Amino acid sequence: MLEHIKCACPDCRGVAPQPPVGLTNVEQVMLRALCLGVPDKAEAIDLGISEKSYRRKLSVIYKKLGV
Repeated sequence: MLEHIKCACPDCRGVAPQPPVGLTNVEQVMLRALCLGVPDKAEAIDLGISEKSYRRKLSVIYKKLGV
């Protein structure tokens, strides 16, 4: 879905950063969407899940990342 997105900060030189260890592929896609400001509802629709399920999965991501 968002795999083609590259980092725009000068330090990365356009190279996509490595995903956090311990996140599933779907969680990595969700994290990228979150960082890009994609609305929860839109990303939930793209993933084929309810917005409530999407937010629950975000909670799991936050817990894995310690935030």
